[in-house]
Amino acid sequence: MVKLALFFLFFNTLPAQADEISNLLSSVENAGQVNCEEMTFEELAEHCLREVCGPPGIKTSNLTGKNIDRFLTAEQQTELKQMEGTVGKIFDDRHKEMKGVITEAQKRNQGNKLQDTSKWTDEDYNNFTEIFWKYLSQEVDTTKPLKQRSSFTYPNTKNLDPVVFAGIKEYAERFNKNIQDDPAYGFDAGILDMSELKNSVKEKAQLFQKQLAEKKGQVNFDFNKFKAQIDANEDSQEIIKQYKQMDDLAYDAGIHLTDPNSYCGEKCKLGIRQFVKKMDMKTIFHNLNESLKYNDKQDAIAECKGNFVRVNQQNRSEDKFKQIWPKVKEGFYQNVIPKFSAHSQGLIKNYLENGIHFYFDNPTREILPDLSEESNKIESKPSTGKSNANLLVDIIDRHFEPDINLYSANISVCDSSKSAHKIWDSYLSKEANLGYSVYKPHYLDENKDNVAVSPFSCEHEGEGAGIVAHELGHAMSMVMRRADMSESSLASYKQLRSCTNKNWDNAGASAHADFPDDHQFSEEDTADMVSYMAINDGKTFYACGFVDSNENENSYANFEPVTYPDDSHSPSLIRLLRELEYKRTKDAPATCQAIMKKHNDKIGDKKCF
Repeated sequence: MVKLALFFLFFNTLPAQADEISNLLSSVENAGQVNCEEMTFEELAEHCLREVCGPPGIKTSNLTGKNIDRFLTAEQQTELKQMEGTVGKIFDDRHKEMKGVITEAQKRNQGNKLQDTSKWTDEDYNNFTEIFWKYLSQEVDTTKPLKQRSSFTYPNTKNLDPVVFAGIKEYAERFNKNIQDDPAYGFDAGILDMSELKNSVKEKAQLFQKQLAEKKGQVNFDFNKFKAQIDANEDSQEIIKQYKQMDDLAYDAGIHLTDPNSYCGEKCKLGIRQFVKKMDMKTIFHNLNESLKYNDKQDAIAECKGNFVRVNQQNRSEDKFKQIWPKVKEGFYQNVIPKFSAHSQGLIKNYLENGIHFYFDNPTREILPDLSEESNKIESKPSTGKSNANLLVDIIDRHFEPDINLYSANISVCDSSKSAHKIWDSYLSKEANLGYSVYKPHYLDENKDNVAVSPFSCEHEGEGAGIVAHELGHAMSMVMRRADMSESSLASYKQLRSCTNKNWDNAGASAHADFPDDHQFSEEDTADMVSYMAINDGKTFYACGFVDSNENENSYANFEPVTYPDDSHSPSLIRLLRELEYKRTKDAPATCQAIMKKHNDKIGDKKCF
């Protein structure tokens, strides 16, 4: 198990000999001698990174105990300290609850009785469908006509039993149909925009009026008045409230405005029975009990601290962005835009001037879990009172990773995926912004594409320009798919994207596949290439911010050129070497050239565009 140090984010990922490597490189540098053939890969990489990026910790974007004070107020620091006791209590409660679930399930499993589904009710099956969400993902394509928009797909079902797959497919299809059919749910899921929400609610009102007339019911409902109220209302929450009141009225009259049937049909039930039948309970119980032993309270506390920082860090350097943005625009005007047709150049220039909203606010603490209430969420109902189906759901829903078929009892008080690790920028298109239909954060502009600018970018002008240009590289990907771009410009962009695709022969499939032949690194690699073209002074290398340093910031870390199946970014060192190849090939340090030669097939060709 990887232990987190007391201060969050101190993952010690360096080899044990990190300090020796650092000392060796110091002596080599002082002597002015570099013999690449006698150096290990770690020594080559460390020397290369120091030559290009400077000492560790100077240009890296890690959040560490050394720099956190710059991003939190004194009040937040106090709150961070107070969090420890709350998180510790929640951890203890969850550990106790989880142990109780495992013990009770083991007790009931004598003779495999826990896997007997013969007496399961519809409610049991509906509860058990929670496991299907581990195979589903949500992605709304708002460019399609309303009735063709899907929300939940099932990309994580490779190598699944066909019967189980059929059950998941039926469940997803029924769920999507309900989302299409329910205005409130559809708007919340990002399927409907504001005008579509209004139209959908009015269609339901018309249906209600028609069925009410056929039933000759005694319920009073004035369709014309209701329609006028919806037309005049611009508050989505009020519209949804009015719809739900009408839906309740219809239900009282015996009218269903949406399909009342369960999402779990016969194929779904059959798939669940097959899934339960194939569960290897002996191995599952062994793995759960073993992994429960290795949960560490300090790890959970560190994770929550990281989560807190990610949500509450303050960017106090907004004014510095005024020095960065003109440089980025000039780079696009001189080096990127001329690659396209005259017609497209005008569109891109207008986009740079009017189509982007930069924001410096970070998400507010409103989306940080209210830890004072988390402890109350531990079910007071003992495991002994739960049905067999619910016991299995408890085990599977929280402790099952379907990709690797692993059951483990990991206790996470906060969302580990949101723990702070890097201070970084992001891009959100106005199309994706529709996903915030109900709870749209105040810092987003729904009429423009949004770019978050981090404290790191503001405080490092040279690297910051490259990072912002990278985010605009994502914008170029989206702009090229929008209307009005010329065919020749689109062809030029596709040529660049196709060229970057050749850098990897072991890449997996793209999660989105926005362009033909895309793979998992296409979007990020192409955004890198756009940034190289826009910001090319030969002095600053924004990829230095991607490479980690160790917790003491006296050596670099995580620089192996290894790819991971779920990552959309090329390895950090490879990204830096590509930037070096594009901007400063001739006088690159010998150690960098030695690594580039070894990984030449991944570096790419700067003549791509």
